[in-house]
Amino acid sequence: MYLASDSPAVYGMILAIGRTGVGKTHFLCSCPHPFIINADRKEAETAKKFSNLHGKAVPLYDVNSWGDMQKIVRWFEDAANKGQAELDDAVLRKKEGALEAFHVTFDEKTELPISTICLDGLTDLYDMLMDDIRKRDGTTLDGPTHPGQYQRAHNQFEGMMHRLRKLPFHIVCAGMEHVDKDELTGDVRGGVDLPGKMGVKSDRLIKMFNAIVRLQSQTSSKGTKYTMNVRGDHRYPGKCEFFEHPEAVIEPTFAALMGEE
Repeated sequence: MYLASDSPAVYGMILAIGRTGVGKTHFLCSCPHPFIINADRKEAETAKKFSNLHGKAVPLYDVNSWGDMQKIVRWFEDAANKGQAELDDAVLRKKEGALEAFHVTFDEKTELPISTICLDGLTDLYDMLMDDIRKRDGTTLDGPTHPGQYQRAHNQFEGMMHRLRKLPFHIVCAGMEHVDKDELTGDVRGGVDLPGKMGVKSDRLIKMFNAIVRLQSQTSSKGTKYTMNVRGDHRYPGKCEFFEHPEAVIEPTFAALMGEE
């Protein structure tokens, strides 16, 4: 489902949630040919533009502000529309006839295929957007937030997710540790708070995702067990458990989520 030569283009959008340290970043790195957009402020000191994450080379771009996020999304949009786009010392090219449609090159020497855009730190990204809105309004960052600012943030956040959804890549987002559990064990059509303190629920945003994946971990003598509960409009049975290496379940899970046979 990931390679352009396998089948007609089928792209989807998945949200992975779970508490800090449960393995969300590992999950992202296990996606097919990932490009990590890192908005997780807790991971910023270890993030590099070209990183060896969990034993594999992964291209990574650090996002420290809402403006950075706009810049990286425009980069992907330009590459999709024009066939090539540059950002700092990275070049993203669309390769007609190639096994993977897009390749990224760093420093004119290191080239990697890209099939999945992985956005890590969705909760922190929302906080960056709120900071940006407060700055533009001339209000203090630690002061009270006006309801109108929440609504503007809600609309802009939803708009950014919609732009990602339209790109010719799979999109996998991780974060939102504060999502209400009842929203996932019950009917997700009720919407979720962004990120629990936002005060505005979004039916439209949650419906952009093909599925919501909750990662949980339990450490024993066998190692760390990850339990992945999958929600969404798909044919996957809904739950699987595995030790240490999510690669074994990522591909069949994604295939089912995207409606593959």
